[in-house]
Amino acid sequence: MLSAGIDVGQHAIKVVLLEQNIVLAYQNMVTEVDADTGARQALENTLKEANTSFDRIQRIVSTGLGRKEVSFSHLQRTQETCAARGAYPVLGKACTVLDAGAGGCRAVKVGHGGKVLDFASNSKCASGTGSFLQIACEVLQIDLAKLDMLAGQADGIAKVSTTCAVFAESAIISNVHRGFSIEDICAGICDSVATRLLEVLSRAGIEKDVFFCGGVAQSKTITRTLERRLGATIHVPTHPLLTTALGAARCIS
Repeated sequence: MLSAGIDVGQHAIKVVLLEQNIVLAYQNMVTEVDADTGARQALENTLKEANTSFDRIQRIVSTGLGRKEVSFSHLQRTQETCAARGAYPVLGKACTVLDAGAGGCRAVKVGHGGKVLDFASNSKCASGTGSFLQIACEVLQIDLAKLDMLAGQADGIAKVSTTCAVFAESAIISNVHRGFSIEDICAGICDSVATRLLEVLSRAGIEKDVFFCGGVAQSKTITRTLERRLGATIHVPTHPLLTTALGAARCIS
């Protein structure tokens, strides 16, 4: 069976094409058009990469913030369900999935077979999300990769707010004026994000194994901070941005 999972996020649309549980092709497309048009374009690009056609797809499942806007999907599923379905086969056991993207972060407690047992989110606040990191990058005039690299070189941590992106922006500017090194400021930003992620994790329930996905999972500094505070190994997939779209492709019923 050929299925497509489409994850419509705040800034990008991810598509995974799946057949017999094998990924044929995938796409991560940043777009500024409406969700339906962007999803269609991303799917067409993925089909072209897989050298197959739209009429071969038997099931299209949409998820993400804009899942209901995809007019051609057969099913819509929540991010929590799709994150669980995307992560569970990788570990093959109960775990907690931490999904942190541009529009929000969520922790999903996953039981046997990928069943969602509980979840928590902070979707009403940018802290702990990719948007929070993007705001920080704009203030410091660097990109995310540079921020992560500098944070890893820090000798200390210049603390910033862990509750509000607006206050955090002011705190970052204040730390610059106070003479903190750029490395320590970046470390403080990553520490702030990790603190918020841990709060969300604790509300959902932390299993022995934690699966970290979404754009924020690309930060090695944040991952190391979470590992240190939890005293556990954080599992980050090869393509952390695609986990939810992959899970959607697996939601065929």
